[in-house]
Amino acid sequence: MLESDEVDSTGYTIIAVSTVNIVCAIVPEHLKKQPDATRIDPSVDRPVEIDFSVPVEVWQEYHTADGFRVLLRPVVTKVQKYEKYNGFGEPIYSVGNIQQIMDIKRIKPSGA
Repeated sequence: MLESDEVDSTGYTIIAVSTVNIVCAIVPEHLKKQPDATRIDPSVDRPVEIDFSVPVEVWQEYHTADGFRVLLRPVVTKVQKYEKYNGFGEPIYSVGNIQQIMDIKRIKPSGA
């Protein structure tokens, strides 16, 4: 997170956020198959978009030195599945898009 010395027209600090997302899937045993001998080749292997559900979307909370609380929540918007299976026999998925939802709240008065 990068804070700026600049503020917007409402008095909020201008904040830039750079994120790295890590996605984990718990694969039930009944979905596992024989591992594929070859790796995915993006020029040949094409994933198919699938329906999915997210059990919990957790807000991440950060506090800035100038009195703001920044809340970030990653929201997965697209999941794709390949026809191949990894070395553990799990289907291979690709998360096509993750949007960051951000909320900034002042937690101490300006100049305090």
